[in-house]
Amino acid sequence: MNPSPPSPSSLSPSSLSSAGAPVDAERLERLLADPGLAWLLERVRLRIAHGRPLTGTVTLAHPDDLQHRAAERLLGRAPSAGRSRSLTVRLDAVDAILRRSGVSPHGLEVAVVALTGPVAPLTETRDKEARAWAEALAPLAGLSAELADWAGRIRGDGLVRRLARTPEAAAPLVTAAVRTLSALPVDPPMPRATFAARYLSGAHALDEGTPLATLVLSGIRALADFPEGSGAEWRRAACSGTTCRPPC
Repeated sequence: MNPSPPSPSSLSPSSLSSAGAPVDAERLERLLADPGLAWLLERVRLRIAHGRPLTGTVTLAHPDDLQHRAAERLLGRAPSAGRSRSLTVRLDAVDAILRRSGVSPHGLEVAVVALTGPVAPLTETRDKEARAWAEALAPLAGLSAELADWAGRIRGDGLVRRLARTPEAAAPLVTAAVRTLSALPVDPPMPRATFAARYLSGAHALDEGTPLATLVLSGIRALADFPEGSGAEWRRAACSGTTCRPPC
């Protein structure tokens, strides 16, 4: 995903000029930095990220009066409206206005980038995200041979992604899970809170329902070949029925 662009209203003409963009910064601010055109700028950024040409139309399904008035000021006329009062703007027309007026002699893409910041190509963004996820999951390689199949499955089944959502959140989650599973068996068995306080960030780190507890129990099931389940009764059965002696 592309990082959120800076708000056009927060950019001064001097900041646009200092970026070296071949635009008339002050006039560009007046023309495109209207809050009612934020949706249009975002659509253009998405097209740039996807490598699509800035031609044809873009449509806003349920525009408010502010967005209608902003489009009318930009185009110098009322924009096309659908039966449901949707708002349609021709990108070719906006490009022509920018070039013809001298506000952005190189067209719409240069203007939007000058106003909102660089746009990373989607392929580049996806590659960067894939590398981040690979790094977050890398600690799984340090698990014992008994958990190798589980580690391989976890890399591909989406469990960590569902629990953590982002690579930044996944990295400490996976590291803590590996630390927990590597500490097994616990002999003699100890309460979960005691184990968590000793090996993890605190006594509640393995509380039921937390992402870490979910991931660790998944690993324990793999060690014990215990069937899937949920709830306190199932967890107690899983713990008592394993030879790895997890904290329960």
